[in-house]
Amino acid sequence: MQGNPFALGFWAGELFPIYSAEDEHMLDLDSSGVNTFGIVNYSCHLIAYVTTDDGLRYWVPRRTKTKLTFPAMLDNRVVESLTSGETRIDCVVRECLEEASIPTEYTRANIRFYGSLSYQMTQADDGRQGHQHQVQYLCEIEIPEDAMPVPCDQEVQSFHLMALDKVVSALRNGEFKLNCAMTWMAFFYSAWACQRGE
Repeated sequence: MQGNPFALGFWAGELFPIYSAEDEHMLDLDSSGVNTFGIVNYSCHLIAYVTTDDGLRYWVPRRTKTKLTFPAMLDNRVVESLTSGETRIDCVVRECLEEASIPTEYTRANIRFYGSLSYQMTQADDGRQGHQHQVQYLCEIEIPEDAMPVPCDQEVQSFHLMALDKVVSALRNGEFKLNCAMTWMAFFYSAWACQRGE
């Protein structure tokens, strides 16, 4: 970005933590500056599934058409960045309640973390030049078959209960938001590895 001064276009009002190489919390930065300055963003990605007579089915949300980034694309069940001072479990519990009306007690009792992903990109979510450095904590939860997710904010247009082949087809067709596609592949690999006893 040398020779191309950049000014933050907005102020998000949400603080993200900045850590040293020794994992010491140094300071907080408004989330609008994370990609501009190449700050590591820690987030949680949750995949929710149900067990039916026909096998596993996955609840997949579609983002609203009015979203500034990746409108109308398929997403993960719950996705949220960790704010300053927030733990992974608290982040997921908060978003499960806000995005899908999943009760706090149920989430705490049934969530399972199974890994993490890390990646870097030289483009911000809004398409401008930047530096995305992301660490995603991956988790899953089984919910009752009759627990229909209900969008509680303006970010989700609808939820779809999809079979494995439908999810795979959507991944191949590029219907998922890119970073969410990676988490789905990690989820399926984790399930495959567990079946093999690895």
